[in-house]
Amino acid sequence: MRNEPLETADLKGARYDLVIMNGCLHYVRDKEPVLRRVLAASAADAVHAVALFSTATPVPAEHAVVPVFPDEEGGVVERFYQGWDMLLFAHERHRSEHSHPGLAPHVHSHIKLIAARAPARQKGSDAPDRRHAPRPMPVGLPMSWRPGDAAVATLEVAAWCRPQVQDHGGHLSVLL
Repeated sequence: MRNEPLETADLKGARYDLVIMNGCLHYVRDKEPVLRRVLAASAADAVHAVALFSTATPVPAEHAVVPVFPDEEGGVVERFYQGWDMLLFAHERHRSEHSHPGLAPHVHSHIKLIAARAPARQKGSDAPDRRHAPRPMPVGLPMSWRPGDAAVATLEVAAWCRPQVQDHGGHLSVLL
């Protein structure tokens, strides 16, 4: 396990089946280069799970101790995943937050998505185009991912996405 800045993490030579970016992209000002780097390290049939602050509510003062750069709904992150198979997509607005020990109750708004790299459609194919048809949230997968739940959420997301990801030698390669 490594702990590196998202903008400079060494991803060379890696091919990740599942990428989870939970609560990290809102700390990145220029998101598109990071998303392109992660895409370059993703398997051809990778699944990405993303959750970040949106601008639907102001960033609470409690979170402004470090620079925070929420994304617009319909902004950089959503545009980046256009053309992917949207397995889950949600704008979560004005959600009451009580999980931060020592901080006053406050609200957040999030953009949350789980997307699979859409395979190239064959010309004249009868296969349905699912790129913009999110599936409903499965029972047991928490809509509100919290850092303390990272291991459990990773396993739940991986289990839910598993049919979307090819079996690569009996293991699932995960980038958190």
